[in-house]
Amino acid sequence: MLAEADTQPSLSRLRRIRDSEPDSWVRVALERAIAKWEHANGGLDVGEAWISVPSEELEDAKAEAIQSVTQVILHEIRPLVSDIRSAVKLSLGASFEDSLAFKRIERLKSFLTTIHRLNEAAAAPRYIEFDLVSLVLEEIHAGGFTKKQAVASRADPVSTKGDPGLLRLALQNAIRNAVEASEESQNQVVINCGVNDTHAWVAVLDEGVGLPEATERVWEPGVSKKSRDLHFGWGLTIAQRAIHSLGGTIRLTPRKRGGTSCEIRWPLPAGEEGTYEDSAD
Repeated sequence: MLAEADTQPSLSRLRRIRDSEPDSWVRVALERAIAKWEHANGGLDVGEAWISVPSEELEDAKAEAIQSVTQVILHEIRPLVSDIRSAVKLSLGASFEDSLAFKRIERLKSFLTTIHRLNEAAAAPRYIEFDLVSLVLEEIHAGGFTKKQAVASRADPVSTKGDPGLLRLALQNAIRNAVEASEESQNQVVINCGVNDTHAWVAVLDEGVGLPEATERVWEPGVSKKSRDLHFGWGLTIAQRAIHSLGGTIRLTPRKRGGTSCEIRWPLPAGEEGTYEDSAD
């Protein structure tokens, strides 16, 4: 249908719709449609930046694959774990909760919770308006961190748009990692945030042990120097997936005086520009 339409006026209209669309997945879909339309009419205009970006399409495909696979895993394994737990409890009776089998089953349940978070992190974003400072304070409180461990650098409202659910997944892991990296030094973690002309951002700043040598591997699932009995090493994988779903970026950089800066950025929907200064560290 698109190929039969009047090309230039309809193409311009599609561009306008794409530029004002707040949903990143819908924007990617529109870019695909525009690119296919150009191919169908011959003569792809490679000089224009609006043609679909391969990396974005790849992220879109990754998210769909993650959601599909994790849904199958959760759907099939959760009932099996529940059945095994009931059978072992029946067999061991009162000694069940003191058994090694109980600990292993609880560990498996915790891993399924991690898979569930990864599934949530791959979801399409749902944009709403919210106060970014309140979200940061809520995550500090939800993590059980004291004021000596983590504080927000500002108390004034920072109104922005985004998906708070996806941001929470990233912030939970970023703040926890920063606090754990600062346990030895006992230096306070500071969380800064703001909005500039095109993006909103959060920076989690610590003065802890710093980044490992193989920094690029920290985003891989299962990579962690922490105890395997307490951690699965999927925290940064989930955080990265959540921010990519939002169309943003998350990066770890060493700080000048030691420690690490975890900076999260995501694009504002068209027409939602802010007025705050852009300073993360």
